[in-house]
Amino acid sequence: TQDITAHDQCYVVIRYVTDTVHERLVAVIRCEASTGQYFAQLVNDVLETMDLVVKRCIGNSTDSNMQGQYKGFSALLSEKCPTQIHVWCYSHILNLVLSDTTQCVLASASLFSLMNNIAVFFRESYQRMNIWEKESKDPRRRRLTSIGETRWWSKDAAVTKVFGSFGKPDGVLYVDVLHTLSAIQDGETINATARVNAQGYIGQLLKYETILTAQIFLRIFQVTSPVSKYLQTSGMDILTAHRMVAAAEAELKDMTRDFRVSRQRPTNSSSGPTINYRSRVRRL
Repeated sequence: TQDITAHDQCYVVIRYVTDTVHERLVAVIRCEASTGQYFAQLVNDVLETMDLVVKRCIGNSTDSNMQGQYKGFSALLSEKCPTQIHVWCYSHILNLVLSDTTQCVLASASLFSLMNNIAVFFRESYQRMNIWEKESKDPRRRRLTSIGETRWWSKDAAVTKVFGSFGKPDGVLYVDVLHTLSAIQDGETINATARVNAQGYIGQLLKYETILTAQIFLRIFQVTSPVSKYLQTSGMDILTAHRMVAAAEAELKDMTRDFRVSRQRPTNSSSGPTINYRSRVRRL
């Protein structure tokens, strides 16, 4: 994982059992390489400094980048400890799938890029943040969420803040964002580049394609986010996790056969954001 200085840091966590299961962070080491050989030696060195014998390891859990049949971390660890078992980090795999899904279609990549660009656009200027605080009617004084490449949940959070839950735009920041961008666009004391950017963001936010894509992903996140969060809980029950994954898979398959529901949300008079917000954004 990268730290704020853009250096890769490797976190070594040991799980062990006494009368209960314990997990301890034992080392944070700046990475010099990303090969299986390097990580296998790194873990071995960490264990040696703690007077722990690597041959007593009974299992390891990594993501897909660490799993290689011949030169991956798990394979090299098995050479020193043949009885150890590799366990996939299924929560991480699910998150990688979700992250790839948001980038595989131009419309979805455009949506999440727009969400991140607007959040950064506001935050990089105190003048724009002052306008946001003035224009926002949110009682909780929330700010937009920027999207990090390694923080999969930030995409869900970013879209949910602006568009709400699937088909339920109540209490969202969509209109506040539009009003703020409109004020920036019309601000005579604001530099021309920022005003032009604000105008472009308004046009993108008002597109039917943007709202439709947001509703599609809100519907997907409504199913996948609870599963992903549960897979990361320390007291996870395997049977419950299996049932949740199976149910989520079935529901996602049903979605592919029922696109009509997602398509109707942006225009439905009872729940669509373009209808509910029309009276408030007409001046745009």
